[in-house]
Amino acid sequence: MKFIIFLIILITLPMYSQNSWVETYKTTGNPVKIEVLDSNNIFIVSSGGWPTYLYRSTDKGINWKKIYEGKKIQVESALDMSVIDKDNIYLSFSRGHMLRSNNGGMSFDWVSIDTALGRVTDITMYNKDIGAVNGGRYITKKAWKTYDKLDLNPYYNTCSLFINDSILYSIVYDGWSNSSFYFFLLKLNINTQIYELHYIDHIYEGLSDLSIVKGGVILTCGKSNNIEGGSGHDAIYKSTDSGKNWRRVLDLYSEAYKFPNYLPAFGLQQIAFKDSLTGIAVGQFGKILYTYDGGESWIYESNIHESIDGTATMCVRYTGSVPIIATYSGRLFRMTKDNLAPDPNDKYTISGRVWLGDKGQSGVSVFLNDYRVTMTDSLGYYRFKQLKQGLYSIQAKNKYIDNPQYTYFYRPFEYSPTLYTINLTSDTIGFDFNATDLRTYHTISGYVVDKDGQGLADIDVRFAHSVITADGLGLADTITKTDATGKFEFDNIESYKTWDITAYDEKIKFSPLKHTVRLYTNDTTDLKFVGSPVTSVDDNVITNSIIISPNPASDYIELSLDRCTPPTRWSPSDKIQIFNMLGVEVIHPVSYAATPQDGNVRIDVSHLPAGVYYIRIGDKVEKFVKM
Repeated sequence: MKFIIFLIILITLPMYSQNSWVETYKTTGNPVKIEVLDSNNIFIVSSGGWPTYLYRSTDKGINWKKIYEGKKIQVESALDMSVIDKDNIYLSFSRGHMLRSNNGGMSFDWVSIDTALGRVTDITMYNKDIGAVNGGRYITKKAWKTYDKLDLNPYYNTCSLFINDSILYSIVYDGWSNSSFYFFLLKLNINTQIYELHYIDHIYEGLSDLSIVKGGVILTCGKSNNIEGGSGHDAIYKSTDSGKNWRRVLDLYSEAYKFPNYLPAFGLQQIAFKDSLTGIAVGQFGKILYTYDGGESWIYESNIHESIDGTATMCVRYTGSVPIIATYSGRLFRMTKDNLAPDPNDKYTISGRVWLGDKGQSGVSVFLNDYRVTMTDSLGYYRFKQLKQGLYSIQAKNKYIDNPQYTYFYRPFEYSPTLYTINLTSDTIGFDFNATDLRTYHTISGYVVDKDGQGLADIDVRFAHSVITADGLGLADTITKTDATGKFEFDNIESYKTWDITAYDEKIKFSPLKHTVRLYTNDTTDLKFVGSPVTSVDDNVITNSIIISPNPASDYIELSLDRCTPPTRWSPSDKIQIFNMLGVEVIHPVSYAATPQDGNVRIDVSHLPAGVYYIRIGDKVEKFVKM
């Protein structure tokens, strides 16, 4: 292990100068997508409760003109856009519909694909003829006069881009068989209809945008590790081999205690690159980040324009060398001065390593002057490049919540020293930190028994991080089997986190469905599951299920309540509730007493984003997938 003697210089460190933005326009409605045709021509589509509006700039985003206003029709809110050239534009809607213009947006014609498709949330056109929607589920080579339909189940996409006339990249997740999502890069050959999946990460939230840079470099961004109230980590992933392998280059809960100024911790939404080194990412509530080293480190904006600060969502793209931001409130911004970009003479480097015992600790957030952040690599090394002479502070910080005011969070590591202050005059190496693991570990164990108290052997028992959902089933990060006495045990369980333990057998019902455990100072050794056999298919349906069809669904779901809710088991006061993966109710309750006599209820879900949802009626819960 390497120990460093360091000197703290008691001089106030200069803050980063910040980039300058100017507001150029205010659209009607909420901007949905920015499409850059070339360095001068930019299009923005805006909707959301209003008719669709289309705007265009021909001078790098300085001036804007509304070129189209949709009529109030049944599918009035555009969900996405793809601009092929100055004449050919596509807008996508729900129910498998699109609008197509061949005169620069002056007028549009309807294009209908497959009404079973539901929401067309992801349209990308390579040219006038070749295009795809919803991650490659529908592909055309003849301008949507004809199309091919691909079976990509169980994968659901978030964003797609063509890299040539044959290959489509799409970020997808397996949301049907996993309650927490496994994200992949899908590489689809639209000619052979053969695709490859390259694993990115196991994420409890999601990835929302994709940027393809040069030389096989790809970056994607989003939010990981949901915490509370929708907050989570800022997450950016990078691949340097065309998506085959990925690593997190940013993984940070960016709350106020990590920065001198408040920065909201609600993840990232879009990412864009000007060239192989310079890029920008934006997030909810006005968050802006910059990189000048290809995404290896990121600088958080600390002095945000007052009209950007606080906005719910944002879009960003480059027009030439200038980034354009569109906020949820309809305000459009253009960068007027890039004050953070390194000068050609800024050539110095600060580097070091974070140690955990005698090994390097990977994935540690290291801060330079409060606002620039990088992460240690697999061996624990970090590096900041392109620095000018001057004073710098270096700190290693927990990526988790470690605010002592929150007793339900914890601090997994302490780093020593807590701070280096460096007067940089040349390349400087060896600024190392030593990590002390503050976590404690425990055992969770118990028994699975039958109704007579006899142990049940060879029962799968699932263990995973607890997630805030309306689901009663739990995840399956780790699975063990009960021994001959029905005992199960999980060792080395980290304290101050919440865990779900679930017993599962397709022929047995268990009570309770799930134990949720948070360990502080002691082991938990008395968990018990009581199992009883499922006597018939009908009994399983009646006692455990809500019958949902279709599932997956696009526009609506239908509940067959007469099969799963006998009058003796349900109260007329029970409500039909639908929750998202965060446990947030997304559709107002439907009264069971108000349902039709035949017990069938149809619920419109066309407006819901793609993903996994849960229906609750009384104490029964069932899962469905929205495509």
